[in-house]
Amino acid sequence: MSNQKSTQKKAGRPVDNQKNRAIIEAAQTLLFSRDKGAFSIEAVARLAGVSKSTIYTRYKNRSELIEEIIFQRSKSYSLDFCNVPDNKQDMINMLNEFGLKLLAFLLSDEHLCFMRNMSQVSSECPSILKKVYLNGPQATLKQLTLWLNKIDQQAICSFKSPQTSAELFLGMLIGLNVVRSMYGEDCYIENNDVVAHVKKVVGYFVAINAR
Repeated sequence: MSNQKSTQKKAGRPVDNQKNRAIIEAAQTLLFSRDKGAFSIEAVARLAGVSKSTIYTRYKNRSELIEEIIFQRSKSYSLDFCNVPDNKQDMINMLNEFGLKLLAFLLSDEHLCFMRNMSQVSSECPSILKKVYLNGPQATLKQLTLWLNKIDQQAICSFKSPQTSAELFLGMLIGLNVVRSMYGEDCYIENNDVVAHVKKVVGYFVAINAR
């Protein structure tokens, strides 16, 4: 997944990186806020302490700004998928790290707030849901698939159908918890022990794909 959309420098005055950070931080705060409908270019500009024109020189519209937020957030829980583990234990450690980071976000209150806010944003701009999916879940699936394929080629573990294996792992990891949260139900993790849950899932996943 490449990020060449909105943060490219435009001709003229150099881009102010401090303003860039302020815009992204303000946008994330509002998009993951409990206040449904709080996200708008005006609100982001006000919270970031910049003008609306400053935002529009970087992002054409609200949809493009949301894409950037999702891209940044997906990076925060992704593995360094460029690195192939040296052995099975390294692979297990990396899967555990990825699983913990991903669940920390997906089971968080801010993710639930994000999903609720997106329902309003998408009613005004239906195409944004597809962009969020492509820059978030689909990008993560693609990276994990490519990573598992590399592991298979290194004969560390057997992933003959890496995309199927990637989807299986994510399904085992997340279960029905995203669905539960959308319906206002509490998430279920055995004994509320996320670390133990991730280790168990990784253990099952590695066992069924052992060479």
